[in-house]
Amino acid sequence: MTFWPAVFLLAFGILTRLAPLAGATFWPTHFAALTALALCGGVLLPRTLSYLLPIIALFVTDLLLNAHYQFPFVAAEMLPRYVVLLGTAYLGARLTRGGLRLSPLLGGALAASTVFYLVTNTASWLAEPAYVKSFAGWLQALTTGLPGFPPTWTFYRNSVIADLGFTALFYASLRLGQRNPASAAEALPARS
Repeated sequence: MTFWPAVFLLAFGILTRLAPLAGATFWPTHFAALTALALCGGVLLPRTLSYLLPIIALFVTDLLLNAHYQFPFVAAEMLPRYVVLLGTAYLGARLTRGGLRLSPLLGGALAASTVFYLVTNTASWLAEPAYVKSFAGWLQALTTGLPGFPPTWTFYRNSVIADLGFTALFYASLRLGQRNPASAAEALPARS
């Protein structure tokens, strides 16, 4: 099994998150592959790397994006993203116990997108003084967001599309990299 397609997707995933730095206004907001890479990294990589690589990629891209948008380099609101990403890598490792199949991976990608959206928007609602601390304020954080910014439901939509699409691409790259696609589970590296 060759890992070059997966390496390409990892690099592409980082680039998708950094697209705004290159002035790529055509690239949809929150259309990145990091969640899919954490999920599929849990499938492919040894246990330690499956947790470290997505977190390192998220941290480096967070630093670059925060510098670009003139936000603090590190903020407490970043923590929920890292927790959800670690949980996504854990989920990926559990999804392949019965062998590598696309439908559980896509279900995991949808679940990861939904949990990420709910957790991060709830954290924003709790931390952002502009949100009223009521059920109505929480719904605002989950739907319309704050004035002057795109509605938060569009971030969720873009994340779901990206996570499902990149998970399917990652799965296809694993299949293409194998000489015998029927034996995907046997071709996965031993987890340490």
